[in-house]
Amino acid sequence: MSVGKRIAEARKNKGLSQSAFAELVGVSFSSQRRYEDGRSDPDTSYLDSLRKHGVDVEYVISGRAKQSTKGYDHETLAEFGLAIAKKYQIS
Repeated sequence: MSVGKRIAEARKNKGLSQSAFAELVGVSFSSQRRYEDGRSDPDTSYLDSLRKHGVDVEYVISGRAKQSTKGYDHETLAEFGLAIAKKYQIS
């Protein structure tokens, strides 16, 4: 399953439409749609917002559920962002 599909899964688990979820996490509807359909990769601020709203960001990124109940700090999210940038060779 792709990152986009896991984002959509998280949204549906909260019972929200794309527009309601976009508003909740602070992005435009079109950005939310692009994340879900795989045309864009989420940045660290989006991932941080997901985390703040109770989404398991480790699962979204890797497909593996996090092992602890602790939230992610900014350093961990930065590492996720760097991994995404490296994967897609973004500078």
